Amino acid sequence: TNQYRTKMEIGKISTIQTGLMLARKRTSLGQEGSTKYNLLSLKSISTSGEISPSESEIFFSKGPVEEKYLTKRGDVIQRLTVPFTATSIKNEEGLLVSSNFVIIRLEDSNFLPEYVAIFLNSEYIKKKLSKLSISKTIPLVKISHLRNISIKEIPQDMQKKIIDFNKLRNMEKNIIEQLFIEKKKSANIVLNKLLINN
Repeated sequence: TNQYRTKMEIGKISTIQTGLMLARKRTSLGQEGSTKYNLLSLKSISTSGEISPSESEIFFSKGPVEEKYLTKRGDVIQRLTVPFTATSIKNEEGLLVSSNFVIIRLEDSNFLPEYVAIFLNSEYIKKKLSKLSISKTIPLVKISHLRNISIKEIPQDMQKKIIDFNKLRNMEKNIIEQLFIEKKKSANIVLNKLLINN
């Protein structure tokens, strides 16, 4: 018999909460009691779900924020607006999460965070979220939509294979994009020389 449940709703294998409403806590440098945080911004996460710490912003808060709003290893962070990108937290702990995102904290050890993030980044789920979004001007997903999404439970060795395959795919994508940028630069140099010399 198959020991694995076929599918589980995300809301049943995790706790899900929105990030912090920044306007309530925002202050400026030098204000008494202000606390400095690195903020996970929309620019911090690439469309493929990779975090770029250098793209994080500085945020000054009126005093310390609750720990639940700071990233922890194993968290899955999901963007609530297009392109609905998800990422899993590995070493990027302590980043402040704004209300542009939800924080998914897994409570079922059968699911690897990276696998859940890859699943949420799949074209199928992104299309589903787009259809469920509550506004057509700026499509926005509700937490209840995420809670009800069902994810397939598969053995962890298979989850790890999917994670490894996704890493390779992202590496290839980054190499191709870099090659395209370099080729474009070279083509522009050649074109400029031809235009100027003639």
